[in-house]
Amino acid sequence: MIREELENFLDCIFKVYHATYDFKYEVRYPVMINDDEITIIISDVASSIAGEGKVFQMPQWKECEGFGYYLKKTKGSFII
Repeated sequence: MIREELENFLDCIFKVYHATYDFKYEVRYPVMINDDEITIIISDVASSIAGEGKVFQMPQWKECEGFGYYLKKTKGSFII
């Protein structure tokens, strides 16, 4: 998704100036996708420690994190 958005953006800019470009996009980290079941468990435990209303889930964002390699091997959840 990001790759396509970047390439579309570059296409628009370069077409305006009648220029060409070479686009190289490298994927260095795997996508980090939390396991829903594990995330619920972690959230419940954190709430029992910190108190109700003090633990919340952040909206999804595009994160580059080495933890994605771990999640390729087993279920897990990245928390901050």
